[in-house]
Amino acid sequence: MTSFDTGTRVRLPGSSEWVTVRGAVPFEGGWHLFVARDDGTLTEHKVSDSAAVEQLSEDGGAESAAVLAGLWTQWMRAATQNACTGFFNVTVPVRASATGTLAGKRTISAQLQTSMGRATNRVTLVCNPSLP
Repeated sequence: MTSFDTGTRVRLPGSSEWVTVRGAVPFEGGWHLFVARDDGTLTEHKVSDSAAVEQLSEDGGAESAAVLAGLWTQWMRAATQNACTGFFNVTVPVRASATGTLAGKRTISAQLQTSMGRATNRVTLVCNPSLP
C-alpha cells in the first residue's frame, strides 16, 4: 500500500491536473485524499487503487530546458500578479488653416488614478506636419 505525505504533488486518476496532498486517511480498501488545487480550492477524493495515483518525485531526470521553462513561467506569473499597468491614448486633430497646418508644441497635464495611487504627468504634444 502506497502512502501519501502532506505536500506531495499527485495526479489523480482521470485528471490531467497536478494537485498537492493536504491530508490522507487510509480506509479499508483505499485512501481518502484531501488535495489542494493550484487556485487554492480544497477537494476530497476517495481512491481505491493507490497505484493509479501518479506521484511527482525528484529524480533529477528532467530535461533542463523544460525545467527552466517551468521556472520562468512561474516567476513571470508571480511578477505580474501585482503589477500596475495601463496606457494613455490621446488623439489630437490637426486643423488646416489658410496659412497651412498649425505646427508647434502643446503641453497638457494628465492625471491617472490607479490601484497604487494617483499618477500625474505632463505630456508635450509636438506637431510637425509633413505635407506631400
